[in-house]
Amino acid sequence: MTVMECYLGKAEFSSAPSLRLQASAATKDILCSSISINSTAEILPPKQVGAQPEHTGNKTECALLQFAADLGAEYAALRKASPICHMLTFSSAKKRMSVVVPLTASKCRIFTKGASEIVLELCTSQLNLDGTTSAFGATERNAVNNDIIEKYASQAYRTLCLAYRDVDVTPEVVKNWSDEEIETDLTCICIVGIEDPVREEVPESIRQCNEAGIVVRMVTGDNIVTAKSIALKCGIISPNDGSLVMEGSVFRARVLDANGNIKQDEFDKIWPMLRVLARSSPKDKYTLVSGLIQSNVYPHGPQVVAVTGDGTNDAPSLR
Repeated sequence: MTVMECYLGKAEFSSAPSLRLQASAATKDILCSSISINSTAEILPPKQVGAQPEHTGNKTECALLQFAADLGAEYAALRKASPICHMLTFSSAKKRMSVVVPLTASKCRIFTKGASEIVLELCTSQLNLDGTTSAFGATERNAVNNDIIEKYASQAYRTLCLAYRDVDVTPEVVKNWSDEEIETDLTCICIVGIEDPVREEVPESIRQCNEAGIVVRMVTGDNIVTAKSIALKCGIISPNDGSLVMEGSVFRARVLDANGNIKQDEFDKIWPMLRVLARSSPKDKYTLVSGLIQSNVYPHGPQVVAVTGDGTNDAPSLR
């Protein structure tokens, strides 16, 4: 995975060197600290001469660490200089994660990273290239959503928003705050577009599945525009084929009752044409698999379901 685009200070950058030249030292420090500290990934030296460095941990975070390195930052040094005093681990429900680091004995900095449109909603200001901040209201937020996030997502880039907030309280005080008190009134640092290329063999594998009568469905945490773009590249959907692309929140509202049980009649109206489920939760995957197995809708009948996944959040649907 590679950071392909970065929107910062009302400007777009397609390479780290161009951003490195135009951003002030203060802005680069905030950006690189956010990437380095709010992360558990590592980039290790190559095991053999001439080989590529080894990436361990989340692939998205590895791409960000490489971007920080291209900006001239040493992530290990930044982590050592700012030890984390409080952490909100990534939540599939909230689609974000945060860490708190002390700046002084009585002041802390909060770094938040997550789904672009979700974190952006928590921002009330934005970081400028010269290190200052400016107001960031509904008008500016809508412009970034429509002009930046949508553009990156339409190119099948995974989009993330990085943000921060300085608070004049001690670490001990912040530790007692709720998640909502911590992750609010943020300053948007940047929006990044990260490419996760479709492997060369994937479209042919999808084609072979289709020929064998196997319907492939994609369930992802990416936003709906990114998910649709990737599905088109893979061959999971085709233009104007009537496929249903849906967000997890809409799916849950339609197929689950107040107690979280599947409304099979509603589920059966959706699943035959459903091909992509975006901004999904682990429970959405479980619901989809369970509903497919339980369905007797004519003419499809009960489904034999196979599930693949590469993360712990896939465990519920694999049970």
